[in-house]
Amino acid sequence: MVNAPKTLPYASLVLSLAYLSLVACQPTVERLEDSAPGPTRVQADFRLDVPQVMRGTIAQESILVGFEPVAVEGYGLVVGLDGTGCTTMPPDLRAHMSADMTRRGIGPSGSQGSAPPPERMLNDPRTAVVIVRGTLPPGANARQKRTPGTQFDLEVIIDPRTDATSLLGGRLYTCDLRPASGGGLPPTGSRQADALGEGKGPLFVNPFALRGSNGQELIDLTRARIIGGGEATKRVPLRLRLASPSHARSRMIASAVNARFPQDPGMRDDVARGESDEMISIVVPPRWSQDTTTFAQLLRHTTIQQARQEASAALVAREVQRNPRMALDAAWRWRAMGPKALATTRGLYDAAERRVREAALKAGAWLDDPLVLPHLEAFAESDDPELRRLSAVLMAELPWDPRLEFALTKLVDDDELDIRLAAYEALVDLGSSTVRRVRFHPEFEVDLVDSSQPLVYVTQTLIPRVVVFAPQHELSRPLFADLTTQNIMAVAEDGDDLVRLRHDGQVLGSAPTLLALVQSLATPEDSSLGRKGFGLDYAATVGALYGICRTVDRGIPFRAQQDRMLATLARRFEVRPDQTQTIRQDFDEDITFTVDSSTEGTDQERADFEPLPGEPALPSPPPAESTEIQPPNQLAPQPEGPRRDFDTPPPSTDRPDFDPLPA
Repeated sequence: MVNAPKTLPYASLVLSLAYLSLVACQPTVERLEDSAPGPTRVQADFRLDVPQVMRGTIAQESILVGFEPVAVEGYGLVVGLDGTGCTTMPPDLRAHMSADMTRRGIGPSGSQGSAPPPERMLNDPRTAVVIVRGTLPPGANARQKRTPGTQFDLEVIIDPRTDATSLLGGRLYTCDLRPASGGGLPPTGSRQADALGEGKGPLFVNPFALRGSNGQELIDLTRARIIGGGEATKRVPLRLRLASPSHARSRMIASAVNARFPQDPGMRDDVARGESDEMISIVVPPRWSQDTTTFAQLLRHTTIQQARQEASAALVAREVQRNPRMALDAAWRWRAMGPKALATTRGLYDAAERRVREAALKAGAWLDDPLVLPHLEAFAESDDPELRRLSAVLMAELPWDPRLEFALTKLVDDDELDIRLAAYEALVDLGSSTVRRVRFHPEFEVDLVDSSQPLVYVTQTLIPRVVVFAPQHELSRPLFADLTTQNIMAVAEDGDDLVRLRHDGQVLGSAPTLLALVQSLATPEDSSLGRKGFGLDYAATVGALYGICRTVDRGIPFRAQQDRMLATLARRFEVRPDQTQTIRQDFDEDITFTVDSSTEGTDQERADFEPLPGEPALPSPPPAESTEIQPPNQLAPQPEGPRRDFDTPPPSTDRPDFDPLPA
């Protein structure tokens, strides 16, 4: 049974929104104070008011304690800079960094190896001391042997007390991340708390220009991101706190949780373990470590009386038809029940009330019910963009079927950006041959999507990835792009068969297609496969693609991950009539839109009825110097847990559409 969410690359960008919606809508999440002792009783017999549709669930009997994001921070060392690092810093910071580097074996003092001692590294203008910040997702899981800890994105900022000027081209050495101090600079020395995570990886300096006060385009080189660069090293403790303490009730709830979430391989303890008549300890199973938000939702919606699932499903159906506003909770309840709920949900696939119908179809798709497919096919043909997007999202949950691929390949060319991307992601999850994954550079992936409409899409969270729609689309010529930040020039005259690319004195030529352009920019110069490129990192490749796509006569649409979120917000959020809304963004022109407030309340309520977006992907597979273009592997069914990424393609020397200039 596959009833878990599939990977949505854009989800981490709105993880905080998902958490806030969970807390705002459900009064059963409580902060776990850092100084909270063990299972001591703080308050006995408090009342939990839940809607009828939630009767008989864990949420009716308990609150989830500790499920909140945790801000972390620390100091780190960035290397690989082009003389833009720092040589001066406060003495206490220098002492802290020197001690930390020595502890990690980075250039230990007096070492005879190739690494210089810490002091010499700290005085090298190719290095910089930075402040690293991130947010541990709620319920983050620690690293366990072969299972990585929960991953998250990092923000890297030059320490303002140093003289570093740019982070372009840098890489962060491993650093500890500790609970944030609540403002100002991270503490050093004995004032530091225990580390909760680690951070490392290549820096992504935002290549998209901001407009200064004088109208000039500027790029902030003092800040950067590390996409998926943080990893939890300690588990964030979670507990269920019973509203009415009782040893019998505590055992019953723990038994229901363990029946719903059996032990994963390698787990020493059950997922739920009673600590007292009031507290139950919860351990997030490793398969859910990258999607703790969905785990928490399923936990709260789990039925305590496991032997009465069919009756509970029917009761939920009656309640949601009486009160359709509870459709989201109904969908989660049916999902938590598993296949036993299908007999009920199938009777609601044609329900007259739209919210009830969508709730049943969501639950059916989550539970791999093939009878959902005809309804999703109808949604895909709808004039309503929300229904088309929902169809693409839910199709990703179903087992592969040729009808799915047919419907999704049409949605890939939809006019709405977020629908195109949802269809692409569904094709990825289904292992469709219409999406091929390649790795020209070891630090990021490139997905090639069969489409009639060109589009370049880049991710900004968890996994660095460039997605090229219509990869054989030819750039219009003549073409001239002079990109000073990336030090790249692209030139082609009208009728030329090659685009000449120049970078740091090196000149290459490639066929005038999007695919060939990405290959030339990203392939390392020292590639052993007989071809070479500029070997640009992710940020530089993205910046170059952005500049060239804007330059061509018939501009090629270029979208970043934040564009997707803004497109969804622009379509869903209601504003006052005739009022223009402008959303500020840090990568392109501002998006301006006007929304007609005549939309009825039903549509607004439906806007809130969407799957939680907390579905980050698992870590990328090990880098492989492979450029063979092939479909992703068909994924084997898993009991639950987020869908895994595809495997890295096998090595190949086949490099189409790449023609270096003759000597």
